[in-house]
Amino acid sequence: MNLNQSIIDHKSTDKSTDNLKKEIVNLTKTKIDIQSSDKTADNIKEETVNLTKQTNNIKSSVKTTDKLKEENENSTKTVNDIEKPSKQDIDKQELDCDNIQLMLQKQGFVYREKLIQTGIAEKLIIGFEKGNTSIISPSCLKVLSSITIPDDDSIGNIFIKRKSFSALLKLFSHSDINITEQAIKILYSIIVNIHKSDIPNTNRDLYFTILNETGGIKYFFELFDQKRSKYSRDLSALCAGIMYEYKNVSHQFVDSEILEQILSISQHDDDQIKTIAQQVYDSILKTKRILKKTITKLDMELLVQSLKQPLEGTKDELTRYRKNDETVLELVNTGVIQQILNILESNDIRTILLSLVDVVYQAINFSSDEVVQKIIDMNPYDGLIRLLDHSDYRFRDYAISAIYDLLLVGARQTKAI
Repeated sequence: MNLNQSIIDHKSTDKSTDNLKKEIVNLTKTKIDIQSSDKTADNIKEETVNLTKQTNNIKSSVKTTDKLKEENENSTKTVNDIEKPSKQDIDKQELDCDNIQLMLQKQGFVYREKLIQTGIAEKLIIGFEKGNTSIISPSCLKVLSSITIPDDDSIGNIFIKRKSFSALLKLFSHSDINITEQAIKILYSIIVNIHKSDIPNTNRDLYFTILNETGGIKYFFELFDQKRSKYSRDLSALCAGIMYEYKNVSHQFVDSEILEQILSISQHDDDQIKTIAQQVYDSILKTKRILKKTITKLDMELLVQSLKQPLEGTKDELTRYRKNDETVLELVNTGVIQQILNILESNDIRTILLSLVDVVYQAINFSSDEVVQKIIDMNPYDGLIRLLDHSDYRFRDYAISAIYDLLLVGARQTKAI
């Protein structure tokens, strides 16, 4: 072997070895880079997944926000639609109700029954419950008023079914007194029907319980105190009185002003309302839970219409009062007779009501000596003597008869002493 060739071969081998080492290093480096690259790829893949998740969450969040925004807009739109319906909707509603009113006038009770049976009446009530009071349709309320009559409880039953009278009660504060009067008229018709109907007490109690739970009595007193119109005061006083009559209202609520209002209704043009007022007032008095000061505050010229009623009747009835002084004694003890005597003594003789004199006469003529003595102690003569100059003979007759009876009782009492 040639030495030179061996050296060359050896060098060549060294070079190959170096190259091989270098390639191994490079290969190892490449492997490391690949592994590193793979790891980075995994990280990127993981980060990409996370990023995708975050993106989806953001999109979902945005979508949810948009959805909420849309729902809020729809909700706001719904509220606005209720509070501020378009003029076109209002006009259509008014026209529909005007047409219904015309049909009621033409077909009467038959068409009324159709409105109730088809559910239109209940839809009106629901509309009043949910609607803003400022946009209540007067025509629609008039329809409900027209189909609510004191002799039928169909409409009242709808309110009972819904367990609320809020649809009407909230209209008591309406700026339009005509709408308020329609609302109290509807409630009055429902309550009077309960008052008049021969229905079980359990059903009657259900009506008044639901009315009370809806805040009915509070609304009646508030409407009465507002003094917006005589009509609204009349009917709110009667509603409160009827509720009191059935012991749904504590006696302290029925004060002298409400009683006075009920008494004033005896002068009402409507005979039915006048009769109900008399019945309610008589019933309240019979409960014997009215404080004495309540009666003594009343205007006697209004009170007399009620006081006269139980003292009138057949001779047998009046004889019964003579044996039982309870009624007259109550009038004496509460100051009623004294106030009548004050009127007879001080008022212009031409303005005194005949019925006032009649009350005094009957209280004296059909009572025991013990009760009449209480009247004598009030010094009744001056007022009665004035009436002897009255131009109406009936005043003179009552006055002289009363004076005669007083003198007889006084004589008997003196003799007894």
